[in-house]
Amino acid sequence: MVQRLESGNTAPVKRETEETLSWDKVPEDVREAYLRKERKKAKFNVTEMRDQELAEMEMAT
Repeated sequence: MVQRLESGNTAPVKRETEETLSWDKVPEDVREAYLRKERKKAKFNVTEMRDQELAEMEMAT
């Protein structure tokens, strides 16, 4: 789906995909972050974790 602005330009659209993975298919760095933060829940949002990492990197520069 593409959204058009009044100016005729296309607007950025955020797309989220949810997928259930086995623990072995989760990227290693995400597993390490999960274990390091000692999360108590079995579900976690990889996209949210990546967004947080990017925000932290932007703040550091």
